[in-house]
Amino acid sequence: MKTDSDLSELLRVWKVEPTPAPGFQRAVWSRIERQKARHSRGVFSILREWFVVKLPQPLHAATVIALFLLSGLGLANLAASRIERLEAVALKERYLTSIDPLAKAGEELRRP
Repeated sequence: MKTDSDLSELLRVWKVEPTPAPGFQRAVWSRIERQKARHSRGVFSILREWFVVKLPQPLHAATVIALFLLSGLGLANLAASRIERLEAVALKERYLTSIDPLAKAGEELRRP
């Protein structure tokens, strides 16, 4: 039976020399070159790649659709609240002119 010192000695002298996979270095350098080329491209080519490659993926497409829906709902809410304020002012003016003839006469004089 071997002792711990024998095992320690074997581990100390044991050398592992792995052989790299065929084409490993070439693959690493090609990835580096692709990254350099990607960073040097313009904005339009990056956007085009995103629309062609990323957008067709379900998660990205669902995110874009949700973003557009929420944006549309927010803009519609803003427009509706603006219209509601304008209608409230118009209703108030119509009511006041209906109960006060002098206000109505003053309004007709102010109109060009």
